[in-house]
Amino acid sequence: MGNLRHIVVGVDGSPPSVRAVAFAVALAKTEGARVSFCRARVAVPMGAVGRRTASPAEAVPGDGADEYEREALTQAAAAGVPANAVVSDSPLAMEKYARAQRADAIVIGTDGSSPLQRNRLGSDALAIIRSADVPVFSVSGQARIDGTGPILVAMDASAPAEAALTAAVSLARSQRATLQVVHIFDDSDLARIPEHIGYDPETTRRQAMTAVTDECDDVADRLRAAGVPFSMEMVEGEPAAQLADVASRAEARFIAIGTHQRNFISRLAMGSVAEEVVRVSPVPVMTVRR
Repeated sequence: MGNLRHIVVGVDGSPPSVRAVAFAVALAKTEGARVSFCRARVAVPMGAVGRRTASPAEAVPGDGADEYEREALTQAAAAGVPANAVVSDSPLAMEKYARAQRADAIVIGTDGSSPLQRNRLGSDALAIIRSADVPVFSVSGQARIDGTGPILVAMDASAPAEAALTAAVSLARSQRATLQVVHIFDDSDLARIPEHIGYDPETTRRQAMTAVTDECDDVADRLRAAGVPFSMEMVEGEPAAQLADVASRAEARFIAIGTHQRNFISRLAMGSVAEEVVRVSPVPVMTVRR
């Protein structure tokens, strides 16, 4: 039995949604979790403008459940995963449903084009990522969902990154996976070293490298104490592209990355690196808001 007991999954029949369903069912099977497939109504009833969004209502197969829900339920049943289907008044209501049900994770399909282009589910993917109180797994239509490699964790000195690491450690235990912790060294690390009279770029770079190495050593000590197999890596370059490259080479199961509740963190900020990672990642991305 894993740490995830209830997973809410958005369904709309799009290619990203189809892959999100497959990923969620596999994740639920590993975690021993149940799944709720949530579909948003397409049409908005006349007079509904300004009306308070209702809680999702149970969708009864054969009485309002569409083909996408039936396919998802069939797939879950074939995997031995308990599942139900619900209908919401909007995609954003899915997050409210997950919160009301005390779900442990949300899985959504996202368009892989820039910037999280609008479709029936992807239009609100970014808003769900920014507002959810639980980890959100974003799966593009091209994402590899059968990776058997490590869980890749994007690490820096921020609280959101720590939250992502904590969530990744829990999942590594239940999935018997290795963690691959990656720090992308870039200008933000240099900016942490205060300028002073006689400022020398090379000296600053060495100081920044030393600071990052010390932080990585601290993370390594904690992971050893936790008994989780791991590897550490520091790379340089554009963060999102580097994370995507490492994930592809490692055949990672997914990338774990932190987001801030106010939409800003040191470098892994939604709207910059984290959003770009969701867009370009060749594997699912787990965002953890803090």
